[in-house]
Amino acid sequence: MDTWHGLIAFGAFVAAAKCYNWYQMRYWYSPEYRKVLRPQGSQQKPTNPENEYRRKTRVLIDMRRVVMKTMLHCVLLGLLVAGPALATPSTTYWTPCTIDIQPAGVTHIGVDNYFGVGRNDANRTDEFATDIGPEWGAQITPKLAMEFGFDVLSSPVTTPFFLNAKIGYRENTISKSAPAVQLGFVNFGTKRGTTNNEQDIVCLMMGKTLPDGKTRLMASYYYGNPASLKSSTGATENTGYMVAMDYQLVPGKWVLAADYSSGKNAFGGGGVGVYYYFTKDISLLTGPVWFNDKGLNGSVKATMQLDINL
Repeated sequence: MDTWHGLIAFGAFVAAAKCYNWYQMRYWYSPEYRKVLRPQGSQQKPTNPENEYRRKTRVLIDMRRVVMKTMLHCVLLGLLVAGPALATPSTTYWTPCTIDIQPAGVTHIGVDNYFGVGRNDANRTDEFATDIGPEWGAQITPKLAMEFGFDVLSSPVTTPFFLNAKIGYRENTISKSAPAVQLGFVNFGTKRGTTNNEQDIVCLMMGKTLPDGKTRLMASYYYGNPASLKSSTGATENTGYMVAMDYQLVPGKWVLAADYSSGKNAFGGGGVGVYYYFTKDISLLTGPVWFNDKGLNGSVKATMQLDINL
């Protein structure tokens, strides 16, 4: 049995045990059960159909949450066991040019994959390392918000751990009808002195929702580490701009997204794709991504990005 099968079996066992334990706690020890559903001093199970239905519905919802969280933990564990893995800052598509900030109390998990399509690549050299990791939101003041997290990249990256953060104001916060204004910190490496681990990008972002309520436009200027952000020819390319937009095709279900980052560096490029929301907390993004410097990033790639809020 390989690592994945073992982790899946272990995850199923843990989920079943947690659900059974949760069911017992909800069924026998909840105050609602003792005071409302079961007559005082009686050991009989509730007989009121409406109350019984409500109790079972609550139990099933709680069990589903436990199963989803346990399965997610097992998947992340599997990625870490298979090789060094990561979480990304909030992005529109390819770039962090977005005015989204994770809400306070939310843990966001992102899993991003980029791979070649329609090319014979048995050695899998035409794909990027998988990017997986957490992002947390916080409310600094009633108006000022922030998010912070880290990225861990799978092999063949030798220094895979990066930090990121963002602080700023959401739309209509500074004043009525004011745009969002935020300062982001992206790909800050933890192994100093290695150019592939310290892009150290700082970006100033602004954005606004148009009057139709479905379209958002965003723009940003960025500055990065000149020792790291270079072209394939060795020229310094550490400054540039980003632009992005998203449009709700079907509110709550389908969202069209596009962005672009200038500069002939590892950061430069863009793409157009579609988000599908399975629920308000789980979405999948897919589409093509192209790059300004093929000598660094290769040809056009496809991406699939899974986002989960816990």
